[in-house]
Amino acid sequence: MANYFYTSWDAVILFREWQTQNSTHYVLSCLAVAVIAFLLEGLKLLRQCILKRSRRYRIHTRDPSIDSDMKKLPDADMSKLTVDSSPLAQHCPSSPNRLPQRRRRRCKTSCHRLNWRLVGHHLLQSIIYMLQTTISYCLMLVFMSFNIGLCVSIVVGFGVGYCLFGLIQEVKNIDSDSDSHCP
Repeated sequence: MANYFYTSWDAVILFREWQTQNSTHYVLSCLAVAVIAFLLEGLKLLRQCILKRSRRYRIHTRDPSIDSDMKKLPDADMSKLTVDSSPLAQHCPSSPNRLPQRRRRRCKTSCHRLNWRLVGHHLLQSIIYMLQTTISYCLMLVFMSFNIGLCVSIVVGFGVGYCLFGLIQEVKNIDSDSDSHCP
């Protein structure tokens, strides 16, 4: 393995079995690496879409009494709130045993309820993140083969993916009412 950039049709890509010995295999391998880099940018956008949906879901499923208490405060006072003085602390203080029975029940139902849909979103994001990290490290190892054709393929794949998926994301930010590209 060379410690300098080189050009050659003969390259080993990640595994001993993925070895190119002629120009056809080399070009197909460069295309495959570029497609993997391109799809990695798509995975990043998918993870962002899931994050936006879970945030939107979290906003729509809030306890209305907490939201109405939060709206009563002026914006200037929001930054000066401490944990004990916030409207959320009135519903869910650090020690719920200090509350009367009626408010203790409200604390358990509104603040400490586990929302399985948000857990599912977070689990899906975690799986996608692990996949994204694994693919990123594999592409880094391919780049570290120092084969110029493979390195250029990775950079082109990332560039085209960033351009295309970034354009989709910009269109989404302009037209925020539709979720057409988010699965």
